Amino acid sequence: MQSQMLSCFFPTTVVFIDDNSNYLKGLLSAVDMQHMVPKLFSNPIEAVEFINQQQSLLQTALFTPIEDQPADHVGFDINIRDFHHKLLGSDKLRFNELTVVVCDYAMPQKNGLEVLQEIKNKELKTIMLTGEADELLAVAAFNRGLIDHFLRKGSSNFTQTLNHTLLALQQDYIARSTGLMVSNIILGKLPGTSALADPVVIKLINDIREKYHIIEYYLLDEQGSYLLLTQTGQAYFLALLNTAALDSFMQFAIDEGAPHTVIDPMAARTSLPFFYSQEDFNTPPSEWAPNLYPAQVLNGLETYYYTLIPAPDIYRPIVKPEQTYQHFLEYTHLA
Repeated sequence: MQSQMLSCFFPTTVVFIDDNSNYLKGLLSAVDMQHMVPKLFSNPIEAVEFINQQQSLLQTALFTPIEDQPADHVGFDINIRDFHHKLLGSDKLRFNELTVVVCDYAMPQKNGLEVLQEIKNKELKTIMLTGEADELLAVAAFNRGLIDHFLRKGSSNFTQTLNHTLLALQQDYIARSTGLMVSNIILGKLPGTSALADPVVIKLINDIREKYHIIEYYLLDEQGSYLLLTQTGQAYFLALLNTAALDSFMQFAIDEGAPHTVIDPMAARTSLPFFYSQEDFNTPPSEWAPNLYPAQVLNGLETYYYTLIPAPDIYRPIVKPEQTYQHFLEYTHLA
């Protein structure tokens, strides 16, 4: 069972290495491109050269240098709301983020283990494809921590197992790359009270993803609100507040002299406020009415209030047409 929500997920690049180009073409038709971008190499030397040239967009998007520091000290800040803007707005499309390498073991120039050991980025996830004769070698490599998974070619349910494993390893890579953000949020709460680690909230988000065909999601705040995107770039906001956060907004509105049309729906727990942009946050409570949305109750480790909002016209486009996953697949001739 999923123990906590990721700070984000989007389809990433998976490199496949096999000297048999026909086998690679067969893999291309087998992988689930809703979750991954396959890149094929029949030459292991070229594959390693490509892999070692890749740079992580996740890492650069996560950390923001803190200004006005001594020259001998470099500190970094994590800004949750800036994070998704950096990923979505970067010239280096997020779908080029390399997360997993799948490599055949039996190849004439070098065996798969030798190829994987030449990869500089040890954070990348690895899968070894084997024949029956190579399986013991793969087991030994897995036990030594040299690979993350191995899979025998031609095994029963090969395609289903491959796709399931690839998705899990992509999620693991993203979790490790951005784990500091989620860990700080969870550690900043009392044990068991973070929405990101609440099984009921996790199920809600996953159910919404399935119903609306969401393939990308990005954390927006510490409460657990998310930006959700479909393959064509249609955007939704999942706004989520616990009782304490909703009370805090209501008290602020009271203190600032907001009208009852703003305060009463929050007091009745029938509406919750949601602010996406910095301009929204700067709106005085007396003008919050357009930012109030019908609230549904969710009972988990604590009581939450949530709403799913199709992105209003004023925020569109969240991503430009040329930044959507659909456009990326068409541009790379994978659609």
